[in-house]
Amino acid sequence: MPLTKIVKATPGELIVRFGIFFVAFAAVMAVARRLQGEMSVESLVAILPVAAVLALIPLLMPGPSRSALDDRLIALGDGDLTSPVPEATRDGEAIRLAQALERVRQDLLSAKAAVAKFTEAQTAAVRENRISLDPRGVERLTRLASSVAETARSIDMSSKETSNICETTIARIRESVRFAHLSTHGVQTAAAAAVELTSSINEIGRQLSQGSDIAARAVREAEGTSALVGALDRSSAKIGEVVTLITAIAEQTNLLALNATIEAARAGEAGRGFAIVAQEVKALASQTARATEDIRGQINSMQSATAQAVAAIGSITGTIASIDRMTMIIADAVGQQSAATQEIARSIETAAAGAGERSDTLALVERTAEDTSRTRDDLARGVAKLHADLESFRAHCERLLAPSQSA
Repeated sequence: MPLTKIVKATPGELIVRFGIFFVAFAAVMAVARRLQGEMSVESLVAILPVAAVLALIPLLMPGPSRSALDDRLIALGDGDLTSPVPEATRDGEAIRLAQALERVRQDLLSAKAAVAKFTEAQTAAVRENRISLDPRGVERLTRLASSVAETARSIDMSSKETSNICETTIARIRESVRFAHLSTHGVQTAAAAAVELTSSINEIGRQLSQGSDIAARAVREAEGTSALVGALDRSSAKIGEVVTLITAIAEQTNLLALNATIEAARAGEAGRGFAIVAQEVKALASQTARATEDIRGQINSMQSATAQAVAAIGSITGTIASIDRMTMIIADAVGQQSAATQEIARSIETAAAGAGERSDTLALVERTAEDTSRTRDDLARGVAKLHADLESFRAHCERLLAPSQSA
């Protein structure tokens, strides 16, 4: 049996036989790879079992040299199908191997010739445009191409209408963007003016607050002056009382001097000296009375002026108090106006921010519309190219169908 031969073979013979096995297998697989591009998959599948059998044959062969068969296997692996396989005469298995290799060579030559013939026939058919076609299938393809072409034309018309709408929309958006920029600029200017107005009102409020403080201080000082003038008036009244007392004393002294003069005249020569003293006292009393009258007149004038000063100070105090009250009212009104102006400024700033955002949004919409317009242009070009390709495809189908219809 062949397996018993393999088992009983020496290590050296096994090495040689396995080496021959791998060489044969590589050669047959090389033939398959060389013919892969020229043969069908079914032919390759049919060759592979043969290759496996041919590769196993060297393992089953007896020990004598098979160098000629090995060389032929290598030549077959290199694609040499022209040289015949040498005949073997020493061993029956070698003879059968040689015969099998020759049959494989003949089969490969036949397969190669068949592939070459089929390739040549296909090439000639394509070159002469004689490929058989199904007329109904070609007609369906032609109708389908025409339908798609009509759809492409409809898409192209819709694209043109979309283009007009996009252009109109872009023009309106640009106009809106321009007005939005103008509105934003106006709102920003109003916001700046409102801020300046708020600052001015705050400054007016500060000045009114200072004026109110000054008026309050003037009222307090006027009230102090009025108190001093009142004290002066009271002092003048007391001085008048003292002057009245001095006048009464002077009148009494004058009366006493008159009585002393009368008594000295009655005493005669003894009362002459006393009469002189009485005359001097009477003269002094008269001078005191006149001086006292002068003082009384000055005091009366001073009291009259003091009363007028008190009245004037009272009037000034009332006026300053009125000014202070008006200042407080104005300060309150200015405070309310300042609060309202600040609220207006905040509202204007909010409106300015909103206008800026609207302007940015419109600018974004404008860019989006422009992108849409560019996309529409790309779509129009693509539809035009699709239409041209479909027309070319339909014409090609008609050319392919023409020979079949004429036949």
